Amino acid sequence: MKRFRKQQQGSEFYSGRNLERIPVREVVPWNGDIVASYTGPNAGLTKLDLDSNSSPDGIASEVGGTKNWNNPSEFAYGISLSLYEEDRTAKGTVNGTKIPTSNPTIIGEPVADVFAIQARETSAILAIADGVNWGRKARLAARCAVHAVMEHLSSNFAQLQSAPTSHTVSRLLLESVTKKAQELILQHHATLTTLSAAVVCEMANPGEWGLFVVAVGDSPVYVYCPHSKQVMEATVGCHPHNGDRDMRMAGGVLGPSMGSRPDLENLTVAYMPIFPGDIVFCTSDGVSDNFSSKVMKSYCGKTMDSRLCTYTTKPQLKACCENIVYMTALLRKHQEQLDRYLSAQTVAACLINHAVEITEQKRSFRSHCIENHIDIRRRSFEDPEFAAQLKSAPGKLDHATVVSYQVGRHPTN
Repeated sequence: MKRFRKQQQGSEFYSGRNLERIPVREVVPWNGDIVASYTGPNAGLTKLDLDSNSSPDGIASEVGGTKNWNNPSEFAYGISLSLYEEDRTAKGTVNGTKIPTSNPTIIGEPVADVFAIQARETSAILAIADGVNWGRKARLAARCAVHAVMEHLSSNFAQLQSAPTSHTVSRLLLESVTKKAQELILQHHATLTTLSAAVVCEMANPGEWGLFVVAVGDSPVYVYCPHSKQVMEATVGCHPHNGDRDMRMAGGVLGPSMGSRPDLENLTVAYMPIFPGDIVFCTSDGVSDNFSSKVMKSYCGKTMDSRLCTYTTKPQLKACCENIVYMTALLRKHQEQLDRYLSAQTVAACLINHAVEITEQKRSFRSHCIENHIDIRRRSFEDPEFAAQLKSAPGKLDHATVVSYQVGRHPTN
């Protein structure tokens, strides 16, 4: 089945289910110096167990060629948090007596998203996984997936140092996603997760970099070009062919989806040329879905920010791509405010801030219900006015994660 998508007029973009759609092009050999490495939330890819909530500091052994996974940079950054409501009525036990806890419980903990980024002087590896549903096993599946990507590319680093091509990079990514990640998830008896893995590296063609992506599920990968002020999506091949995406369905997952097999229905292998200064960012659907047309139309009825809400949808975009319109408007505004100080770190913060802001009314309403011991599901069924009030609050509550990288040369110092 053909899965090529021409995303916008004049852009060079290749996408399919395997390497056949990817053109063979020379890649500049990678150097071995790691200039930034960062993972999260908490232990991120460094702990493959159910219980660890610690930071990635001081891990005992190398993962992906480094022990230091708490070394972010303004050009290589990630943020992950929960958009769900707080439960301030939760109680802990002290000497056998239940008492209110000083720290409120956040619904949906632990965050089941995981991200990691590792950058060298002219290349970077980004990975993001969104554990399906809630719970520690979902988080473990995401940790295993991201861990496998970094480990496989690290263990095959020699191939990237000796006359690599675009097929070398894409093949290693494809192996890490469809084989290594799946094997590690099953080995640790984890559940299901999405996974998007991306490599940015310098191409032999002077002044050109390449973005290589392999993805399963609904964790999209984008590029923001400050020069043209446009957002492009590299994972458009993951979208349904009819253009009507159901936010409740990932479209594909790793883990024991069908017995011991993954669901690779929307597996996508993609390549596109990019250039220095561009910002590559991967998000979980907790971020991307909060730019959807349906969510934004509801939000725009409650905000005074005309620059974000009067940006009209291009007619050639299908419904599943309309979030690019609002995402572009937000990042244009962000660029105008920061000018030359735009970076991967500021873009990640901008996107997360949007997700937090757009869901604030819904989160506050649900937190208020919990504090007042209101059963939201039962009240919604019994009281149409209450149900309408809950439905009118914009945004999608979820775990929200962004990992981002600014394309270019980043010397060791």
